[in-house]
Amino acid sequence: MVRKITLWVMLLAIVGGIVYGWMNYVVVGLWDRDSNKVTHMYVVPKPEWGTDVYYEHIDRKRFDLELAALEKKNQPVPWHMDYDYVVNQAVYDLVLDVRMKSSVD
Repeated sequence: MVRKITLWVMLLAIVGGIVYGWMNYVVVGLWDRDSNKVTHMYVVPKPEWGTDVYYEHIDRKRFDLELAALEKKNQPVPWHMDYDYVVNQAVYDLVLDVRMKSSVD
């Protein structure tokens, strides 16, 4: 009986951790200001609870077009499109670099 309860508690703790992470954190893919061959994937705490998991802002041209469309409609910029906010609030940064090793050195 104790073993069964322990297994259920472990399962519920794992599911609870997954739900907590899903509701409180998001992955934001952003372009790099220095190089167009470098992309960053930031894990950022959400300012409000939500079910979103991923925001894709890797293409700088499309990002600028979306930003211009929001400004044209006089709508506020969402938090995940604020480059400085995402970079400053990031918990983890995964760098995806497709430059050749000889050009990096």
